[in-house]
Amino acid sequence: MIYFLSTPYHLTTNPTVNSGSTTNLTCTGVGGIPSGAKAVWVACQITCSAAATSLNLYPTGGATTGYPQISAPVASQFFEVPVLVPLSAGGQFTVKSNNGNTVLQDWYIYAYLI
Repeated sequence: MIYFLSTPYHLTTNPTVNSGSTTNLTCTGVGGIPSGAKAVWVACQITCSAAATSLNLYPTGGATTGYPQISAPVASQFFEVPVLVPLSAGGQFTVKSNNGNTVLQDWYIYAYLI
């Protein structure tokens, strides 16, 4: 089942993920999202340092392949992408930046799946 939040949860503001690096984002136990959530619907606002930068979004501790990927066609362009991201058993997902540094602007969770 999908549950929409009455007020979107502000997940993160402006951390930089350097090229080849990762950051883990905790999504359960915050903003009314229960520990049993399997995935979250996130509005991802990003700015990338280089064209062709991409982000892998995957359950923390899992493989990077087979999950959502966001690609930035132009360097230094701000854009927003809505994406459904699966969570690990611990309620986290990992963001990995490839081919350039990425600033994770304001990310909001709008809904979760149980």
